[in-house]
Amino acid sequence: MAPPPAKRPRKVLTLETKREILRRCDEGWSTARIRENFGIPKSSLCELKKARDKITAYTDDFSVASKTGKKKDRKTMAKPMHVDLDQCVIKWYQQQRGSGVMVRGTELKMAAERFGNNIGLHGFKASEGWLYRFKLRHGLSNKKMYGETLDANEDIIDGYCKEVKELIQREGLLLEQLYNFDETGLYYRSIPENTLASEKEKSVPGRKLCKARVSLMCGANALGSHRLKPIIVGKAKQPRCLRGMMDSLPLHYDNSLKAWFNVKVFKNWFFKQAVPEIVRFQMEVMKVSRDRVRALIFLDNAPAHPAASELVAEHGRIRVKFLPPNTTSLIQPMDQGIIVAFKRLYRRRFLEEVMVVVDEEDRNVGQLTLQNLKSYNLRSVIYNISRAWNDVSSSTLANGWNRLLHRTEPVVDFEGFAADDFHRQFVEAGENTTVDDINDWLECDEGDPGQQVLTEEQIAAEVLNPDEGNDSEDDDDDSLPSRPTTSEARKAADVLLDYFEHPISSTHMQSYGPMLREVRDALIKAQSQWSKKQTKIETFFKPTTPSPHPTPSPNLEMEPSQSTRPDSLSPDDVPLPSLPSSPRSSETPQPIQDIDTELKSASEDSDE
Repeated sequence: MAPPPAKRPRKVLTLETKREILRRCDEGWSTARIRENFGIPKSSLCELKKARDKITAYTDDFSVASKTGKKKDRKTMAKPMHVDLDQCVIKWYQQQRGSGVMVRGTELKMAAERFGNNIGLHGFKASEGWLYRFKLRHGLSNKKMYGETLDANEDIIDGYCKEVKELIQREGLLLEQLYNFDETGLYYRSIPENTLASEKEKSVPGRKLCKARVSLMCGANALGSHRLKPIIVGKAKQPRCLRGMMDSLPLHYDNSLKAWFNVKVFKNWFFKQAVPEIVRFQMEVMKVSRDRVRALIFLDNAPAHPAASELVAEHGRIRVKFLPPNTTSLIQPMDQGIIVAFKRLYRRRFLEEVMVVVDEEDRNVGQLTLQNLKSYNLRSVIYNISRAWNDVSSSTLANGWNRLLHRTEPVVDFEGFAADDFHRQFVEAGENTTVDDINDWLECDEGDPGQQVLTEEQIAAEVLNPDEGNDSEDDDDDSLPSRPTTSEARKAADVLLDYFEHPISSTHMQSYGPMLREVRDALIKAQSQWSKKQTKIETFFKPTTPSPHPTPSPNLEMEPSQSTRPDSLSPDDVPLPSLPSSPRSSETPQPIQDIDTELKSASEDSDE
């Protein structure tokens, strides 16, 4: 009797390996290729795909270190006894580290006990064992980091810049392979004080339009040759004004309850948008093969940024390096005039869209500008952000790296969008704002980091009521605008065509004529297609207007009442065709009861 076949040895994958397999699936690897490279059966791969959400959720919250402390070899997804407490403490720790505050084990235990009281775990005591397991779960070490003090100094910056320079030379990285990403907030409807529209808005009760904001993140390489699509974070998951457009937007959109960046939003963007864009650029523009794609990404120590070990792609060839705390304003490239230039370019486009200038018509320009502000929704914001980011010059993007790479001052050209240029634009529009008003307006969101700094009570409340975003549609002020009819659009196209092709229009204005004619032709085609739709029979048979005292019909059929007539049908449109005349139509109609008597008499005669 032949011996039974030997059982296949069981292979337990680490969480890091599972994440790598899922990333390969997203990159389009075939099942056969994954099985061959990772040595797993097809059934294991199917089970892994089913558990994708569970694995992603766990690795978003916890480190992949094992019980031995060795990085990237954890195999189980064990959770702490008090998950809410654990999340409160790690959020507090990340926020402290992002502010450059040194956090020791003693501070961690004290914070855990305070949070225990906040979330209802009264009497909780953080032991040394709890501290050890907490550090292990989140990959925290006792290594001293740059900037352990609150005050950044030149010695720390000099040492860090020297380290970066040696790293670039050692790995042979090109300027095209160095990136920096940074978050910021944007008050996208903000207007200067003392303008006609701002005075009108102050007099209107309710929510102020100028306080509407989104968080956004910009990123580019050190040569200025590759700028990634920005990502903005709003409140609604699927805004009404973006209905049907989510997959064709010129930038990336995500949401959270208060429109702030968080770890989940950042990691989702990093792996699903940033990494693929970097890979595509290097393969298509730099003409390098997939296995030679590399990138070093510089980030600040913001609470929304996961640990560096969690932001690794392409087998370690794309990774991040954190800047020293409290040095971002001094050496982070995006903070060296790039984001400032971008916001000014955005505001210039914003004003061109909403501000009504004084022209030949006697109009209430302040009220009209306020109306434009109300109709300025998230869709307009997204397209203006995308255009403004593309308007930032490549030289501005490259000069932002001067302090980090060359220890020289950056050169930022604000020609065309300096404070004086904006002030001149407002004066020409008939406004009475001052240069100081313009400067305050341009700097209204300069200190907004794009991520919220929470108190301990707010952290506890956020953990107990998770900030997973708003699944509803957008707010009332960003509601879906009513769509003009095809006839209205045709009339507007005719007006535009008459204006641009008028003999007194400039040659440049007249050059838009062919484009507008194409638009009008498309509308004419839409009108003709609409007219060819099948017409319902009800449109040809419509009830006539009843007389004040309707007379019963001799053929026993009652006229339809006014309440049953469709509202969409007009009694003056098409009358009903006349019914065949009855032999008794010329006689005086009898009351209903007389007719019943006659029918009864006729029945008795028949019986006889």
